[in-house]
Amino acid sequence: MYNLPLKIRRGLSPTRPTTAWFLPGSAAHLWLEELIRWDILQTELVLRVVPTGTNDRRPRGLLVTTSGKNQVNTSPRCHPYGQLGGRLYLPVDAGIEPEVTEQEIEELLAGTETLYLWHPATGLVGFEPSDSFRLEDLLILPAAGMASYDAAQPGLHLNNRLLSVTPLDPQPIDQFLAEAGGDIGTDSPELDKLAAATDRPKRPLLDRIKRATLAGLVGAASWIERKEKKQAERAFRADKSDGGSLAGWIQRRFQQSEVPGLQEKRNKAIDRLLEMLRQTPDLGLRYALPVSGGDGHRGLAPPASQLGKQNVDFNLGGLTASGPADAWDIDERARQRLIEQYRQLANREIAMGRHRRAAYIFGHLLGDLHGAASALKAGGHWREASQVYLELLKRPMAAAECLEEGGLWSEAVGLYEQLEEIERAGDLYRRMEQPVKAERAFRRAIDLHLANTNYLAAASIQSEKLAAPREAIRILARGWPRSAQARACMVEFFRLQGKLGTHEMAASQIASLADRHCGSTQAEMLAKVLAQVAGDYPDDGVQRLAKDKVRLLAGECLRDARPDTVKGLLELVAQLEPADRLLGRDCRRFQTQSERRSQKPAPRPCHVPRMLGEIQLPQGVSWQATFSMRDGFYAAGFRDRRPLVVRAAWAGESVEILSFGPLQISKKFGIASSEPNMQLVPANTPDRVWLHCPGFEPGPTLEFAKTDRFPRVGVGGLSWLEPSVLAFGNTPCGRLWTVHRDDDSLIASEYHEETLVHTTTIPVPEPWLENAQLLDRLLLFVSQSIRVEAVVGLGRYLFLLRANKRPKPIDLEPIGLGQPIRSITAAGDSANFVLLIATDTGGIAVWPPWETARIEPFVSDMNEPVLGVVHKDWILAVDDTQLQMFRFHYSKRRIFRQGTDQPRTTKPVAILEMPALDQFALLRADGRMQQYQLPVPATGLS
Repeated sequence: MYNLPLKIRRGLSPTRPTTAWFLPGSAAHLWLEELIRWDILQTELVLRVVPTGTNDRRPRGLLVTTSGKNQVNTSPRCHPYGQLGGRLYLPVDAGIEPEVTEQEIEELLAGTETLYLWHPATGLVGFEPSDSFRLEDLLILPAAGMASYDAAQPGLHLNNRLLSVTPLDPQPIDQFLAEAGGDIGTDSPELDKLAAATDRPKRPLLDRIKRATLAGLVGAASWIERKEKKQAERAFRADKSDGGSLAGWIQRRFQQSEVPGLQEKRNKAIDRLLEMLRQTPDLGLRYALPVSGGDGHRGLAPPASQLGKQNVDFNLGGLTASGPADAWDIDERARQRLIEQYRQLANREIAMGRHRRAAYIFGHLLGDLHGAASALKAGGHWREASQVYLELLKRPMAAAECLEEGGLWSEAVGLYEQLEEIERAGDLYRRMEQPVKAERAFRRAIDLHLANTNYLAAASIQSEKLAAPREAIRILARGWPRSAQARACMVEFFRLQGKLGTHEMAASQIASLADRHCGSTQAEMLAKVLAQVAGDYPDDGVQRLAKDKVRLLAGECLRDARPDTVKGLLELVAQLEPADRLLGRDCRRFQTQSERRSQKPAPRPCHVPRMLGEIQLPQGVSWQATFSMRDGFYAAGFRDRRPLVVRAAWAGESVEILSFGPLQISKKFGIASSEPNMQLVPANTPDRVWLHCPGFEPGPTLEFAKTDRFPRVGVGGLSWLEPSVLAFGNTPCGRLWTVHRDDDSLIASEYHEETLVHTTTIPVPEPWLENAQLLDRLLLFVSQSIRVEAVVGLGRYLFLLRANKRPKPIDLEPIGLGQPIRSITAAGDSANFVLLIATDTGGIAVWPPWETARIEPFVSDMNEPVLGVVHKDWILAVDDTQLQMFRFHYSKRRIFRQGTDQPRTTKPVAILEMPALDQFALLRADGRMQQYQLPVPATGLS
């Protein structure tokens, strides 16, 4: 028997009837355009895709058969096919060589249910029953597959991008910044004339020899002292008094030789300088007098009665260089005029594109290092600006951001890693096309976030930076239900599930959470999560399941819930079906009935507050500062000389803790104790809280993670504030007041953002400035009154300050109280205002007008009380033995006693307002945050 291969050949005419059609092409929309024109019931059509070849699965065309025997009018592009036997389709005009019978064809074809197509180009193609589909299947999107496509391994990649160019021997910054100096004023036509006015008059030869000898001795003494071991401490003592060193003694003798008419000559030199700055500013900068005030002087110049020439370019080393110098005690008005002239000239230099000169004016003449850094950044001197931030301002984060902005990524990434900003370092590694280091940094950042229970941040990096959403889902599941981010974790959990299309897993998670929740608080939170899922999830089945679970959870909680919780749950249920008016009406009816049941008869009037509960903060902490907000409070203190800050909600379900490292004592400013008067102040933006410890270098900024109740908040010092700032506070309009010591006086300064608006000198006796313990207790109260903006308390005196549109603020006379001041607060509003002063034994009210202030004691016989104001007119005085309550009446301008309670407990720290009008909180020294209700109904409060 011979086995011959079968072939098909084209005949001259059709040899079999048409029972199928072949539609060439690979586009489904072309098939649809053809099929919808056929005059036939489309439910009778059976479709099968014909591949291009044995090894090529792309479609060549479509085989269309019908279940009936109707005639079909097709277009010429359709090829008619007929059947040979019962299971083989081939063109109607095609024959087989050698000829075979239908029985032989049936024996050659495998299977019993498989249909075959013999196409002239593709060859023999077999179709299983599952390979057929209907016309409507072309209109249905394919189901999302469960396969994972994120397991691909990257191949080898050579980084051909230039990352950085760094010289082998970098040029010193002092040399680099000094190259542009020496040209200011060189082209001025009046240089010789004006310079002669500033030159020192000629003296006899003996006088000049004496002056040169004394100047040389000053320089030699300074050189000797710089070689000694404790040069920093001696320099500090030398700043305090002229007799602290050999150079100081020689300097004093030098000044004694210039005593006759010295101050008068210096005043004339200042007047000439102001005139030069007005007429020829370039030349005036040659003789400019630094008036930074940061080192305890009102003007700094070489030892002389005249002003000498200076290098007018910014020099980083010049800010810390030492040498013989002389502090000029110029008039405050002249000093303010110099500051105004310098700032105008700095802005002029920036407008002319001479940013290094502007940096010289800001840094050397004004002592405004922030302005100097900003000028260098504007001029493109990124590395130099970063050095100012890093070395002088101690702001490593700003230095790293400056380097990143300037494209110096390799240097910036090192700073980010030192600052534990690992995620930002990973972003930079990715921009530098170093994926391995980027992934390592991102995974390290995830570990740090998980250690701090910041599941949202860890999942965000896992999903967005590492492109692993399934791992992010597992991280988010760990945040339920115990973490402070429980609700936010579940919302993000279902968002990622919807994005991935894993709807069955999401439905299973909803059922599991609803079945194993415990407690009304958790059920209420889960109902809110599922209500959001019911409205946002992209699958109808998951939405219906979430709605059902919300109704069940709400039904469980409504029976024993508080009135405010009942209202929230009913609103959730009504929002599930906003078009159902009957459901909304039933919810409102149930809420009305619940409010009627919860109404209780008015309590009998009492005269003492009622305790509602308490929150226990970490123990072993010396609490010093706190403030309240709508949903909770912040508190700060010292534990083992380390600052500690907590954030907690009034409900007390979670207490978050930030623990800072040991404080570094400033070398430029001494303090009296290891635990200064810590200040914790809310910033003018909701994402920042300021923490300041006078006398200590500002520490790093730590962050509270975003939770269900609170946003992400950074806590740290104002890096542009010097450690010499004794106190600071901000106004509601965004202004910041500071008080710092300036050698022989106290200076109150007002800033708008980081720009100095004006300063005020607080006249205090000189012995007070030598009393470090007294300065440690300096208080600054920033009020909301239109009559006074800032109040400074020092010793037994109040200094009230206010600003107007004139260049110099109004200095009010100090108000003597006769007792040491412990704290300052105020009652009333901007129109009706009274200052409340806590002393060692009671409290004092200071009534306006301030020029003839009325001083009225209203608390007595208490031991170091704490005063607080609750909702403008309730005044509380608390110590460790009693609590006294008072009311402030606007019209009568009097304070009336309301009641006294005598609970013996630990020493109080602060009184805080709470969101409810009739409630307040009291922080005790042992860390208990006690919550009370005032002895009147809330409707009786103003």
